[in-house]
Formats: sequence, C-alpha cells, structure tokens
Amino acid sequence: MNLKDYWSLPVEKRAEYFLENLMSTNKTIDYWVDWDKIKCNLKEHEANLNSLNYLIGKNKDIRLCAQKVFLKFPDSIYTALILVGIRLKKSKEIDILDFPQMNTYQLDFRKNVLRQKAAANDIDRYIDFFENIGLFKFLSTHPNLNLVDYVFGVELGMDTNARKNRSGTQNEKIIYKFIDEMCKRYNELEWGQQLRAKDIIKKWKLENPLPGMKTDRKFDAVIFNTNNGKALICETNFFNSTGSKLSTVAGNYETIYEAISKGKNFDFVWISDGPAWSQTSHAIEDAMRVIPNILNLKMVQDGMLEELII
Repeated sequence: MNLKDYWSLPVEKRAEYFLENLMSTNKTIDYWVDWDKIKCNLKEHEANLNSLNYLIGKNKDIRLCAQKVFLKFPDSIYTALILVGIRLKKSKEIDILDFPQMNTYQLDFRKNVLRQKAAANDIDRYIDFFENIGLFKFLSTHPNLNLVDYVFGVELGMDTNARKNRSGTQNEKIIYKFIDEMCKRYNELEWGQQLRAKDIIKKWKLENPLPGMKTDRKFDAVIFNTNNGKALICETNFFNSTGSKLSTVAGNYETIYEAISKGKNFDFVWISDGPAWSQTSHAIEDAMRVIPNILNLKMVQDGMLEELII
C-alpha cells in the first residue's frame, strides 16, 4: 500500500493496517554484542593489564608486588578496577563504608590523583581496597591467567548489561539506516539526527519548529528537502509492553504535532512499532485522530516515509 491509499482510509482502517504490520522485535543482529566497543575498551587498558600480569601467581608477596607495580605504573590502579567489573564513568571516586566501625572514606581514581599519590608513596588505601575485595587472592591462585584475555571476557559480560541501554536507541538506529539510504538516492535531501530546534534553525535557516513552546528537546531525526524547503521531523520508539508510558508518549507527541503543524515549512511523523500496540489497539486509533502521519517499520520499508518528504 502506498501513502496516498493509506491516507484515503478511514482512521479505523488505518489503525487496523498499522496493527496488522507490527514487528515482534526490533533487535537486529548487531544488537546482541558490540564488538567494536569491547575492543576499544580493551585497547585503552592493554598496556596496564600487561603490567598487572606481573601479579599472576604471586603468593605471600603479592601485596608488595602490587605496590611495586602501582608505584611504577599508577594508571594501573584504575585499570585494576576493571578486573572486578567496576567501570567509573562521570565520577572517578568510590565512597566506601568501613563496617562495623561505620566510618566512610573515599578513594579517588582520577589519573592525575593516582599519579600524585604514587609520587608521594601514598597508595596504601588502594592496596588495602584491592586486597580486601579479594582481587589479590584471585590473581595469586590463578597462575595460568592472562589479564588481557580475562578482561576481554569481563568487557563482554559488561556489554550484555549494556543491552538495556541499546534497546532504547535500537529503533533510532534502524530508522537512521532507512533515512541515510533514502538521502543517498535523492540529492535534494539532507538530514540530521538528535537535533534541537536551534540546530534546525541554524542548519537550514528555518523558523522555530516549536513556536511558543519552551523546550530544549532533541528530535530523533530531521529530513530537509532543499527543493521545496520543507522539513520532516521524525520521532521513533518501540514498545514491547503496555503501560502508562505508551499513553504518555502519545500525548507528548500530540502536543508536539500541534505545535509543529502551525509552521508552514514543517511536517511531523511518528514512527512506532512493537507488540504492545496490539494489546491496546484503541490507543493508536486515538493518536491517529490527532497525528495523521503515524507509521511502523514495515510502512517505512514500503516507502511511506519517502513519500512524505519527496
């Protein structure tokens, strides 16, 4: 079905067509493991891991050996955290409760601090931490271990935990591929991702797409047709389960559409999918009474997104 025929249907039939063509999942093959990220993370720590390999199989003197390594290679103190599956992001500090004394203290793993501590021979608390957490015992009792290979496995395990974060952007990745391929076929099309209103104004010299709304939200994608000066604002998501979130998101997009539709150079499309829609079919019909352009992934594949902007 093309877009013109789809639009000619009454809203009940459009909702029915939408629901009949839902995807049960949006998890593509590259969703499951991000090998590039794993290799990149490993490369960052590889030199320090080779230094820490010195500790493998050491028994009674492992604390002294760790002190020698940490003093000579202070960045390896931070790398040692990876061995126990700890990755510090924004904050490089760890707060610890000393139980049962009920005192708290902080370990700072910023590299400049570690280098200063090592230069002052003040690293006992870091050594205590890794000893008490059981890392030294683990290293001393696994004489055949190679830490580079070991951390590859740790990173792989951490990546499985990151799938939850990837699931939130999975539909965006799929839509970006559709849009990118479309823009390669049509020279008059340009596009951008995660653009704010101010970015759209600057990039294509257009007016504010959300007049009267105080918001700094980012749009998932914007496609601009240089021939007619029209911009198509795209939002996308995937719902696996029903709940209040689905209705809330629909309400938010209705508000955005009503604001965007006031401008002469903008149109709006909501690309949504997932099995949750079939469990609350009235919700998509209600949304379609406000937002005319609601597509799912199959409809995008069939060219309806292309028809909206060309």
